[in-house]
Amino acid sequence: MFQKITVVQRKRIELVLIAILIIGVIGYAGAGLVYAGARVATADRTLNSVVSHQNKLNATFADINSQLGALTSNPTFKPQDAVALVDRSVANSEVASKTITEDDASLSTALKGLDDHGWLTFVGRSNLDREATRIGHARKALAAARTIAADKALEGHFWHGLYSGLADLATLNGQSTAGLEGPSNTETFAALRLYIDSWRWEGVPFYLRSGKALWKRGTDIVVQFKKAPWVLFKNTAVPRMT
Repeated sequence: MFQKITVVQRKRIELVLIAILIIGVIGYAGAGLVYAGARVATADRTLNSVVSHQNKLNATFADINSQLGALTSNPTFKPQDAVALVDRSVANSEVASKTITEDDASLSTALKGLDDHGWLTFVGRSNLDREATRIGHARKALAAARTIAADKALEGHFWHGLYSGLADLATLNGQSTAGLEGPSNTETFAALRLYIDSWRWEGVPFYLRSGKALWKRGTDIVVQFKKAPWVLFKNTAVPRMT
């Protein structure tokens, strides 16, 4: 009789231990999924914030380019107005570089957060890995955007000098025509050949000619496509482009 009671108690203990083990596994899995979900949600908010920042910067650049295009195509083009827009573009490029650095730091922190308490997030690892891949792609895009922002700032300084020169020449032409420089029978003429110190504009000459009482005013653009010295996404697989 005593032996039967002992066997029954042992089975009960085994069942209790099994139940505790099952509850522990379920609790571990549940806690892991909840924690992994919280980490993914935090990283997703950071990623959405970065995308929002970049969209605002791109919209500002697009607005500046649109205004500048409308300005330069206007027959009454004034270089002074173009200088103001170019300076705005340079300022936006500098803001973009700073924002990109801050956003990249935020993404780096979010990426590290996905690896916190790896022992707890084993069950929800696939979701974490998927989010980490998204952040990795975003950081690559930011690296490319950083290069573009630096180039746009450099190009902006060039265009500032170019339009400032045009403005000065226009002022001199007006003064000469008005006789402020005194009577003169010598034609006033200036011609410049300029280059931008950037790989994107390497070998592309910009000719600037201006003079007093010229027979016409116009802009000629000659486009000759060349192979870029390096490609930003050379190693990124693109299955199809439409």
